[in-house]
Amino acid sequence: MSVVGFDFGSEYCVIAVARRRGIEVLQNEVGNRRTTAMVAFSNKQRLLGDEAVSMYSSNYKNSVTDFKRFAGRKMSDPDLNEELKFLPLKVVDVEGR
Repeated sequence: MSVVGFDFGSEYCVIAVARRRGIEVLQNEVGNRRTTAMVAFSNKQRLLGDEAVSMYSSNYKNSVTDFKRFAGRKMSDPDLNEELKFLPLKVVDVEGR
């Protein structure tokens, strides 16, 4: 039996498989064992990881990174509101979160 584990970090994500012979960290499409936690949206596609990083400077308003630190926080949190001032994207309030 194999088990898959996901590590969703603030900057990077890692996926590993535990098998009988040990743990294997999987590589992404460019051969890295960790993938940058970034998503970029364009008109026709969604880019993840290194592809999103390469488009960040020209498409920063449609790129999302460091999103883990915002997960589960309430919109009334003063620290969150202070950080939102520096984001180039719009954050929407859904049921107070």
